[in-house]
Amino acid sequence: AEYWSNDRAMAVEDIRFRAGEQWPELVKSQRETDKRPCLTVDKLNQYVRQIVNDGRQNRPSIKVRPVDSGADMATAEVMQGIIRHIEDRSGADMAYDTALDGAATCGQGYFKVLTEYAHDETFEQELVIRRVRNPLTILIDPNSQEADGSDMKFAFEIEEISKDDYELKYPDKSEDNFESDTDYGEWFSDEVVRVARFWEVVEEDRMLYLLEDGSVVAEDQYNELEAAGMSLSSRVKEKRNIPKRKVMHSLVNGKEYLEEPKEWLGKYIPISVVWGNEIDVEGQVIHSGIIRPAKDAQRLYNYSRSAFAERVALTPKAPWIAAEG
Repeated sequence: AEYWSNDRAMAVEDIRFRAGEQWPELVKSQRETDKRPCLTVDKLNQYVRQIVNDGRQNRPSIKVRPVDSGADMATAEVMQGIIRHIEDRSGADMAYDTALDGAATCGQGYFKVLTEYAHDETFEQELVIRRVRNPLTILIDPNSQEADGSDMKFAFEIEEISKDDYELKYPDKSEDNFESDTDYGEWFSDEVVRVARFWEVVEEDRMLYLLEDGSVVAEDQYNELEAAGMSLSSRVKEKRNIPKRKVMHSLVNGKEYLEEPKEWLGKYIPISVVWGNEIDVEGQVIHSGIIRPAKDAQRLYNYSRSAFAERVALTPKAPWIAAEG
């Protein structure tokens, strides 16, 4: 949160500016006191909508292609159909549009890949793609370098719920536990309690062995063969350490677990990142959309339209015209 604080603060300003808060508060209050017009003639939303609408007309899609001798076109088409079903069932278009809208507005947008039960009478689960309406509820690993965030080692999904809902869902995890400890003041207030889904990548060392005959065996398979009496050490041509990724997730309230950690069936944290403009200033990453560089131009336009309206309002509507003298 400390690393992303400046980026998030500027993102909030961008979102508020797009929502219509385009006058500096001091100037606005002074003009209202003087009963002077303070008009907001928005020119920026149309450009955000243009970007999002272009995305709707040229949607990003996942394409499955067979690439080696172990794959074939028929299998690729089946997998392609499964992916289309996941997107259709999830309403993935809304997730993509929301993420693109966030990237165009404040430079950051997200969508998630989750699992849900297929229906109420089964334990079978299906993949779904869900939108993140508020991009500021996501905090990712600052050390992530990839454009899609696939290399992040941890992430948080933050949610604020009412105290009544919190006590109903977690009756044995009272928010009173916070009141005696000032370190957790940001996690609770008189009305809401903050909870967070904590994602973490855990890497376990795993050796991979290349044998003289060209075959490759993993460490567990290697140990099984050794235990069966087959000596492979003399046949090992090369070995290297390939860490095994395991993704764990849990629900926390800042002080304790609300749900114990459990494993996610995948090797990536299922939060997809959609960045806008990305600038690295001496290690501090700044993201922006199209709103930030257009603020001064929009303010100047608001000033000019307000001044024009003020002049028109002060001009007599029906001036008397008479001959001189």
